[in-house]
Amino acid sequence: MHKYQKNKYDIPPVGQLTKENIEMCILHPMRLERILVPTRGGISSQTIRFACEIAKAYNSILSVLHVVHIPFFMPLNTSVLQREAFSEDVLTRAKDIGSEYGVKMELKIVRSRSIYRTIYSELINGKYDALVIGSSVETLIGVGKLAKKIIKEATCPVFVSRANGKEKPNPSNYLFLPDKNSSFFS
Repeated sequence: MHKYQKNKYDIPPVGQLTKENIEMCILHPMRLERILVPTRGGISSQTIRFACEIAKAYNSILSVLHVVHIPFFMPLNTSVLQREAFSEDVLTRAKDIGSEYGVKMELKIVRSRSIYRTIYSELINGKYDALVIGSSVETLIGVGKLAKKIIKEATCPVFVSRANGKEKPNPSNYLFLPDKNSSFFS
């Protein structure tokens, strides 16, 4: 069959090779100077550990944010001592984990009516280079409603830490989502 096609289509016995230059993709190293980590307690120690590993690798400053949610029917200046005490406990635990890793940390407690708006405005106004967010959902892409909204609107790369019930972080539980305008792949 080959001989038939060779004769019919006048195919030469030896092909010709031509050298062609192609452009290679240049990968630029990421610069993460400031990383935002919103916490909510519960699974936050695993998320904080993962964020500390990233901050240590990039020599970054880690900003840990805890939002005290104030319902719309209450005034913003209402005393919510129990929630504020819980926030301080969460940030103390985050500070202990950060000192264990030797990472520079900023701790913030913000009273707000909207957790999403607070995280988003902090992300924009604080000029962060990355966001590390925890997800309590057991599937890799199945993040909660709040995480989906933040991922959709984020202006920087987002790292998602999925809870698995273990205290030590497992690298297979993390998802990295670069932002649309990132120069990471250009």
